[in-house]
Amino acid sequence: MKRYWYSIALIPLLTLSALTQGSDRVSEEQILQAVDQFLEQQVSTYSKSLNSSQYTVLLKPPPGLNRLPLCDTEPSVSLVNSSKKPLGNVSTRVSCKKGASWNTLVKAEVAIYLPVVVSGVALERDEQIFSEQLHLRDWDVARLKQGYFTDIESVAGQKTRRSISQDKVITRRLLRAADLVGKGDKVTIIAGAAGFQVTMPGIALQKGQKYDQISVRNLRSGKVVVARVVDKGKVKADY
Repeated sequence: MKRYWYSIALIPLLTLSALTQGSDRVSEEQILQAVDQFLEQQVSTYSKSLNSSQYTVLLKPPPGLNRLPLCDTEPSVSLVNSSKKPLGNVSTRVSCKKGASWNTLVKAEVAIYLPVVVSGVALERDEQIFSEQLHLRDWDVARLKQGYFTDIESVAGQKTRRSISQDKVITRRLLRAADLVGKGDKVTIIAGAAGFQVTMPGIALQKGQKYDQISVRNLRSGKVVVARVVDKGKVKADY
């Protein structure tokens, strides 16, 4: 996938030589270059950890940067919140510690794009999802506050908790595990311990996901027992 980088300032940038010739109090380019280089490294490293090579960075310089004196050395840059990932709205602190002494903040908006799973068709509530109903689309993960999937097969086979419109990003909150046993399904009832087990045919009187306890009728005895769903079409009863 194509990797790209945008650094956009709100005020036209001058060359550093022009700055020094025109005024020793114009430091906007010096500051923005330092922030640009810092965020390039931070965002590039983080995007690789997400298996992405696509990102954009939009610098948002505050007014008044050109009134700060030039720093004798390259200004130091750090994240205001070092525990926050360089994604979404990011604030950096820029400091000059040699010659002129000053601190300022420069904000940026960082977008990292990943192919995430979206619905290819509208889905009804409680509908089982098939892989052909899904596709991948590049999306800015900074906007996906409720999570996302990057693998279609991790979504296929699950059921919807509510209706999902076409082209909607699939999140965990929209899904529930598919039932391994449906009401009225023929099931195998497993009874006994690991060393000695017997199996009997049964009919599920309730639907259930894995580990759910459901009522099952033993077709041999006619009795209704409570059993735990252990696999598709299989339940385990403790007699």
